[in-house]
Amino acid sequence: MAKDTDDPAENAKQGLGLLWKAAKKVAKDVQKDVAKGAVTKTIEDAGREIARAATNVAEKVGQEIEKIRPKEPEYAHPDDERMKPPYDQKDPSEDAPPKKPKGPTPSDPGFRIAIDDKDK
Repeated sequence: MAKDTDDPAENAKQGLGLLWKAAKKVAKDVQKDVAKGAVTKTIEDAGREIARAATNVAEKVGQEIEKIRPKEPEYAHPDDERMKPPYDQKDPSEDAPPKKPKGPTPSDPGFRIAIDDKDK
């Protein structure tokens, strides 16, 4: 224990000495813990706990997403044309009737008004 004196310099010297002594003791204890592997084990345990917590969070988020995911419609059957990928669906233009040509064609020249028979 420190001596009781009124000299501030002596008190400061004794206080710093006690702090130094305490720091050396703590350093030895930490060194022993590191040598034993206690710090390494603690870090490994913490890593395992973090991984376990992250897994639990990911599973919970997945469950919540599954709850709000839209379900398959009732009409969804494998043979339903609407459920096939676009490259397997029939082209809608195949079912449409052929387009009529605009203007005269060789087989249907249309009609003319006021044809002069003299020109023939």
